[in-house]
Amino acid sequence: MSPSASCAIATTKTMDEPAATHDSSEQPSPGAEEQLSGERALLRRYGKDRSPVVREELVDRFMPLARRLASRYAGGAEPYDDLVQVASGGLVKAIDRFDLERGVEFSTYATPTIVGELKRYFRDKGWAIRVPRRLQELSLRLNKVVATLTQQLGRSPTVGEIARVAAESTAMVAPRCCMTC
Repeated sequence: MSPSASCAIATTKTMDEPAATHDSSEQPSPGAEEQLSGERALLRRYGKDRSPVVREELVDRFMPLARRLASRYAGGAEPYDDLVQVASGGLVKAIDRFDLERGVEFSTYATPTIVGELKRYFRDKGWAIRVPRRLQELSLRLNKVVATLTQQLGRSPTVGEIARVAAESTAMVAPRCCMTC
């Protein structure tokens, strides 16, 4: 066998070997540890002085997280760029509200905030006409109140009863309950 043939066989063998798997029980690599401490330092700095420059750096650092979460909802009727924009808005909210003293990693805190913004976006866009969020939330709340009162009373509740339980005026309740009352 020629030396070049044995070299080709050796190369083939190393390429066929299984790739190393990541063991989650291992400690993070020194590079990952440095990155985490750098992110914590940035978050600490932003928590103290609320600098727009630091905020922008945090957004740049965590934008891949927002993009990845937005990509979960891609492929539907909404353009991916719109989803990324909504996710980045959620990221900014998470950065502004994050409290480093709670001892939680930022990505753990930011993920539900970003996903919540994306879900809220779909909920708001799901209506045939643009209805203000407050009215959408009122409608959902009134549906729950009507269901609860119907079960408690054994009959359809009146507009006044719904308004009292929902802590809303009858003027706000009546147009939204005409179908259910």
